[in-house]
Amino acid sequence: MCILGRIGARCDKVCDRYNPCHAGAVECATSESSPDGYVCRCDEHHTGRYCEQSVNQTCPSSWWGSPICGPCNCPKDRGFDPSCDKRTGQCNCRVCISELCSNLLSEI
Repeated sequence: MCILGRIGARCDKVCDRYNPCHAGAVECATSESSPDGYVCRCDEHHTGRYCEQSVNQTCPSSWWGSPICGPCNCPKDRGFDPSCDKRTGQCNCRVCISELCSNLLSEI
């Protein structure tokens, strides 16, 4: 019979031999406080027992990007919505006079 955190005929360490942690784990570590004898330490983008769940990180309304957020920089005083496309950072017209808005978009 193996001690906690070890498994198999030769009582190999679970972390060294089998590494049950998913790709979101920074490390698999021996832990006396864990009921399994090991823990998966997750990076900032993952959670769960095995770091198998992605953490959704959302940016505030006037910011864009993932996983790192950046400001939209859309000039509200020039007719743009202060919130931009969450994936690209592209500014959008708030209330648009099409020719004016098109010209302003090309300047950004």
